[in-house]
Amino acid sequence: MTARKPLIAIPTHVFMGFLGSGKTSAILSLFDKKPSNERWAVLVNEYGKLGIDGAHYQSQGVHVKEIPGGCMCCAAGVPMQVAINQLLTQSRPDRLFVETSGLGHPDGVLKTLNGEHFQAVLSLKASFCLLDPEKLLNPAMYGSGLLEQQVALSDILIANKVDLASVLAMEVFDDLVKDCLIPKLVVAKTSFGVIDANWLDLEAVAGRDKDTLSLGHNTLVKEQAVVVFSQVFDKTETFSKKKLEALLKHIEPIRIKAICQTGNGWLLFSGEGKRLTTTNIQAQQQSRFDIILDSKSAKEGLEREIKNCVL
Repeated sequence: MTARKPLIAIPTHVFMGFLGSGKTSAILSLFDKKPSNERWAVLVNEYGKLGIDGAHYQSQGVHVKEIPGGCMCCAAGVPMQVAINQLLTQSRPDRLFVETSGLGHPDGVLKTLNGEHFQAVLSLKASFCLLDPEKLLNPAMYGSGLLEQQVALSDILIANKVDLASVLAMEVFDDLVKDCLIPKLVVAKTSFGVIDANWLDLEAVAGRDKDTLSLGHNTLVKEQAVVVFSQVFDKTETFSKKKLEALLKHIEPIRIKAICQTGNGWLLFSGEGKRLTTTNIQAQQQSRFDIILDSKSAKEGLEREIKNCVL
């Protein structure tokens, strides 16, 4: 019987960023460059309840463990500790990726990974933060401290979706970089989440948590309240792709994640508003939707209209 490789100093990478910034795409782009003799795994935290990202990763053959329904570091990091222990025991990875919730503050995640419980098991490398520059023009992004924390705690700061960004949005991103007191190891601009695999070798910067950003001068808007529409449909129900796309673009939610059976086959819907994308995905047991909206009335409208999209 072959002895199992000990779980010691596993390179671990934290990916932060607001909803729709491209964290999942970036991690999957790195998996395309994974050495064939290595096993990589992902711990993913979703704000929604149904685990859409987990199914997306699984469809790509990725070893994944999900923590749906909020911030993984709540309850003093216990849910996160349990999930990591299960993932490490089951997958025994050579490298671990941790994708934080787009609406969760990452400081607790980093503290848990750096804590005594995982001190010998994990080797925390440089952390990543992806931003959609166009969203930096939205006043609702500021005031809660979430954006400031994600940017401040990252060692590698990436403007993603630059192919869709305006000149003004890129200027705001450049100004944000200048506000960082502790220089980043890497500041990059890309599209479709394509990033350099060599960055995985970079070490985390000690004392990064001492950096403080104050972006409140851009706006005084309070933290944005959100509601989540989570619903499951039996696989016998088939949706119209055209009707779903029209509905989801019309309501302009903060974030769309859905996997459902359509007349065009099983599809993964991802994005927000008019920037909705669809991707073919393997057949699932159920159609499910995790859609984040900005008001209760928007959720009620979606609950009424989505049934009209069934063929």
